[in-house]
Amino acid sequence: MRGQVENGAGAVVIVIAPDEAHSVDGDSPRVGACDIEGRFSVEGLRPGSYLVLATYISGNVNTGAIAEMVYVRGLNRQAKTIQLEEGETAAVNMKITPWPE
Repeated sequence: MRGQVENGAGAVVIVIAPDEAHSVDGDSPRVGACDIEGRFSVEGLRPGSYLVLATYISGNVNTGAIAEMVYVRGLNRQAKTIQLEEGETAAVNMKITPWPE
């Protein structure tokens, strides 16, 4: 998966299963960094459905905290849903989602 985040220099892109029941250990969430132009790439995703969002995270945040923010605090409602097919590279363009404090 690759794409661009509007005003996304320094942001992170979170790719996560649509709900906890579909999360595979070690596969979700995945995080990619945006370059100075907001471009990002997240490699090695299996075919399937994913939620994708871009945000700014200050400090170190572990994958458990990311999953909690997405599933429990409702960031999943602001994410884009992407269906990734075998051999496909999805192109995603998006805006920043504010990270809850």
